[in-house]
Amino acid sequence: MLMDAKTLSACFLSAANALANSETPINNLNVFPVPDGDTGTNMAGTAASVCALADPEGAVGDFAALVASGYLMAARGNSGAILSLYVKGFAEGLAGLETASAAELARAMVRGTEAAYRAVPQPAEGTILTVMRVCGDRARELTEADPDLSPAALFGDLAVTAEAVLPKTMEMLPVLARAKVVDAGGVGFMTILRGFHAALCGSPVARGDRAVVEAEAADFSAFSTEDIANAFCVECIVKKSPAYAADGAAEELLERIGPFGDSVVFLDGAGLIKLHIHTNRPVFVLECAGEYGELISTKTENMRDQHSVLAGGAKDGGVAEPEKPFGFAAVCSGEGFEATLRELGADRLIPGGATMNPSTDQILAAVLATPAETVFVLPGNPNILLVAEAAARLVQPPRRAVVIPSRSLPQTIAALQAFDGSLSAEENRAAMTGALSSVRTVAVTRAVRDAELDGFRVEKDRYMALCDGTVVSCAAGRDECLRGLAETLADAVYVVLYYGENVHYQEASDAARLIAELAPDADVDFANGDQPLYDFILSVS
Repeated sequence: MLMDAKTLSACFLSAANALANSETPINNLNVFPVPDGDTGTNMAGTAASVCALADPEGAVGDFAALVASGYLMAARGNSGAILSLYVKGFAEGLAGLETASAAELARAMVRGTEAAYRAVPQPAEGTILTVMRVCGDRARELTEADPDLSPAALFGDLAVTAEAVLPKTMEMLPVLARAKVVDAGGVGFMTILRGFHAALCGSPVARGDRAVVEAEAADFSAFSTEDIANAFCVECIVKKSPAYAADGAAEELLERIGPFGDSVVFLDGAGLIKLHIHTNRPVFVLECAGEYGELISTKTENMRDQHSVLAGGAKDGGVAEPEKPFGFAAVCSGEGFEATLRELGADRLIPGGATMNPSTDQILAAVLATPAETVFVLPGNPNILLVAEAAARLVQPPRRAVVIPSRSLPQTIAALQAFDGSLSAEENRAAMTGALSSVRTVAVTRAVRDAELDGFRVEKDRYMALCDGTVVSCAAGRDECLRGLAETLADAVYVVLYYGENVHYQEASDAARLIAELAPDADVDFANGDQPLYDFILSVS
């Protein structure tokens, strides 16, 4: 029996349904690389991309390429990223074939395994990679022994092989032995094989069928949230610029970001970069990636928050019961700014800002995890305002969300300072919104490309200062750029200079003295914002 495109489509659909049906039990096993319980969700979301494909016509190799493209664009999380690159290699192994024999499918599986391993700079055994490798080796062994083996017999054996190797993952990874669970990604891969086998036997898995996985759940409370060294799961797809379009031309990106995280999955393909990393520098990673082309897809999740929910930090799947009348959820980047917002009462901080916009789901999750009846949402960036408003509309009574349309972090700070717990929600909305106009924001950064902006000829790597988004100064040197703010600061009464992650304390002190010269009637202070991208952010009132 040979596999044609229609049969392969049925196999992938059956596998997607099997993962969807088994999402929760797979999530309950997920303690590696971090105990955030989302492997089932990520693999199911990645595999679901096949549901959007039309009924296949033509060659099996052509259809496999379409599946691989969908997986790559939809890939989520560490396991989803690895799976997408496995499917990419699998599809490359079927390229040019009208139909595929079991032996050709086996060779494609081996190629998929090789592609997955190549994408992980520091592969760990005892993971989905191990299960992929063992199954690929078994497939090759079976088809070499029996060249006439059917695809159904092949995948039936491989499903059993995967199940047999799973207990060995506990011997390879101490964290699995500690949690007394097998690897969640490996179970997900076994689930895919079972889905394929069911389809090849004429009984494809349907959505809503019984889960094909039964396993004891891990005790996530046995793990400390603080043990998650790199808090953010960052993923992106980059459409390469012409300078980096060739296969392997952007390898230096991996060298730049590698020291700032772990769990890296990296594909530097022809025209496209696929990146996954766990890091504490999400904005830095995305900014670096953006230098190689256009960011066409990004996702950032706080894994510490995810673990906290699993370990009992919030009730009912992350929904905290209201315990007070008012709370705050703010979008923020930079440890210094984060500390300031917490001091001002922010309950939940959502990673985001310039070049990194949080999703509606992320903002909604932060609101639901805030134990308050009314949650004020502060987006801190004009590009996030519509997403924040969309999230607010999804909040159901008895909780409600009120968006205060802050367009910068200084405006967010001004709004929080204007809050008065003795006032009603509507009175606070008015007071906090009114406070936004009391502060101007000046951001100093370096241009990433040549451009004509607001009457200035801005050249790449020159410094520019933007006041509420409008360029007001541009110069080759940073101090010269700051001196160009004399007119902007002429009527200032109070200025706070927040310095960024790449600026030293003495440099910030010198810059504050320069600002004081430019605004002699203003009180000038400076603080560590630790923000990415911008050397300085000035709050001017």
